[in-house]
Amino acid sequence: MKPLNKLPEIMNRIQNAEKLCIFGLGVLVQETHRQMQGILGRKPDFYCDNDRDKWGREFNGKLCVSPAQLAEYQDRVCVIIAVKQYESVWTQLMQLGLKNLIVANFDRGYHVRNFFQPEGILAHPAQSAYGQLKGRWAFVTGSSRGIGQRIAVELSKLGCNLILHGRKLSHLELSESLCRGQGVEVELFEAELEDLKAVDRMLASILALPNRVEIVVNNAAVSPAYPDGVWSVSTEEVQRIFSINTFTPVRVIQTLVPPMVAGGFGRVLNVTTHIQFRPHEMIYTMSKAALDSYSREMVAFLNKIDLPDFSLTSVDPGWVKTDAGGPEAKYDVETIVPGILLGIILGPEFHGHCFNAQDFKHLSVAAAVDKAKRHLQDYGFGEWI
Repeated sequence: MKPLNKLPEIMNRIQNAEKLCIFGLGVLVQETHRQMQGILGRKPDFYCDNDRDKWGREFNGKLCVSPAQLAEYQDRVCVIIAVKQYESVWTQLMQLGLKNLIVANFDRGYHVRNFFQPEGILAHPAQSAYGQLKGRWAFVTGSSRGIGQRIAVELSKLGCNLILHGRKLSHLELSESLCRGQGVEVELFEAELEDLKAVDRMLASILALPNRVEIVVNNAAVSPAYPDGVWSVSTEEVQRIFSINTFTPVRVIQTLVPPMVAGGFGRVLNVTTHIQFRPHEMIYTMSKAALDSYSREMVAFLNKIDLPDFSLTSVDPGWVKTDAGGPEAKYDVETIVPGILLGIILGPEFHGHCFNAQDFKHLSVAAAVDKAKRHLQDYGFGEWI
């Protein structure tokens, strides 16, 4: 993927096209249409979307046409694809005979980053490096259900042995069964993560195991609801949330990473969030922001050490239908795969980067790896892939 500052011809194509169309009328366009117009230097002549209910309606003063109507313009139109899962749209429009296609690149906060052409998206098979994970031991906090359970099971499918954590050992029965069903070894540990002494005891027991932990996933977190408003949150509750969401991941990293560094291989994945402007969840987002800050500083520290095969990455799973996310959440838990695992699969090349799991939903592991590698060329250190 080539960034805009290396492809001035992209802007020329946008400016010189007889017609300009923006494909996609989701939240990205709703949040950025004025910004996009300023960057493009012109208004779109019309929009296009795969949602039939939008055809024939006006958005931002411009008509939305169907893909079939868009195809009538052929070489006369330049199409800006403004959806994060752009691969299927790119394929669809190419099959309709449209060639002047450009993808809008958005950052974590719904701002237009630039525009690019995903060259080779249809021509080159993706290659994956996940075979190197087989037989390694992975520790996943909060792996009794939801996102943590899914991460553990998917790692077991890649051949990783699992150290599962839950509040109670009895909570881990299903996760243990699912992982053992993939033919891997499994160890179980219980600990209340708000009790840092219990966390330290658990970590000491893990260090005493005969096999070194080489993969860590800091997944466990809590996000309590505050029906009486944020004013009612006690200092003790804030401390509890930070103990689980921030202090425990820090303890885990500081305890388990040094042996990884000494052993020459390691993967650390911190599960975070992009939630913002939702005051009723401010304590949760504060705790995750603190973890993000710690991750950035730890990456900067680790960059000063010669680590041939090590990475620390973060991932935002999105708003997922779990006990924490609730039934109104946007995504089923299955959609976090394979994006949730990319930081572990990809390794040192992506050290310090962050992933939005939902940007890779419904892709194969190999296709997700290919997409991430294409995007890496356009992102600076520590930014969101």
